[in-house]
Amino acid sequence: MKSQLLIVDTDPGLDDALALAVFAGSPEVRLAAACAVGGNVPLAQTAKNLDGLMRLFGLPDVPVLRGWDPHRGLNAPEVHGGDGLANYAKRLPKISARGLPSATELERLLPLVPDASVHLLTLGPLTNLARLLQRAPRLLKRKLKSVTVMGGGLTDPGNVAPLIEFNVACDPRACDEVLCAGLPLRIVPLDVTHRVTLSNAHAAQLARKGTPAGRALAHFIRGLVKFQDYIGPSARDGLFASGKKGGYGIVHDALAACAVLRPDFFTWESLPLRVETRGEFTAGQLLSDRRPGRHRASKWPCSRVAVDVQVKAARAWIMARMLALASSK
Repeated sequence: MKSQLLIVDTDPGLDDALALAVFAGSPEVRLAAACAVGGNVPLAQTAKNLDGLMRLFGLPDVPVLRGWDPHRGLNAPEVHGGDGLANYAKRLPKISARGLPSATELERLLPLVPDASVHLLTLGPLTNLARLLQRAPRLLKRKLKSVTVMGGGLTDPGNVAPLIEFNVACDPRACDEVLCAGLPLRIVPLDVTHRVTLSNAHAAQLARKGTPAGRALAHFIRGLVKFQDYIGPSARDGLFASGKKGGYGIVHDALAACAVLRPDFFTWESLPLRVETRGEFTAGQLLSDRRPGRHRASKWPCSRVAVDVQVKAARAWIMARMLALASSK
């Protein structure tokens, strides 16, 4: 099986933790590095979470790098808890005494790999990628085979404002810079991530493995279910009109991990995209040009956008990868 070389940029985060578990349970993945960015909680905590999760999931030799806090400094403790992991961070292996190197270490690591060989997945604000593009644009464009971004929404309701998604809202300018940088971009928006969920029954499956990873993953899923039950069913759920609790949690970042390794589960459309960077109510809104003839008329850069997903296949695949990890770690 041919391995895929991957860098993950993330702000753990309950669903970020599930995404990391998906990769740890995927034998075809070779993680070159994992970078922390501020987002769900501030950078100081996401860096600790990332280092601890990599150790918990059996990936202690993967370089863990410290990036930057985003421009606007939004956080989401109401979703992920004050520590980002629903009060689980204290149970993780402790961060190494030497601390973490800067994300600028990628400028040393990337020249060591073949051109067009690295898949980059961003699960949080795009602050780190925008900074690195400012520092070493030619190097990144030469080494990156694909860049998959979990962020934004086309028509689905936002999760921080009516039409605004959290990752983009944290640093709208960084997201727009990335969209305009000429990278091989794939966007996984709320329009598809809202559709794939896991339940307490899935959590129980993982917990029954009796391993540290299995117990942790069960805790993370239950945290997402608890939040979703608190705010009510999403517009994508059949219970939305009734207002009943759905008993599920949305696993945005785990689906983005799935998109990297199984893009065939998704329907992709090429769309001109930009981000609104100013405005009291609109900063962070992902704008898509869907006019007839847009590819001739629009001057915006195009990205491949996931507009549909095979829900059952994606959910089963995500669970299979997490169960594989939970069976061994």
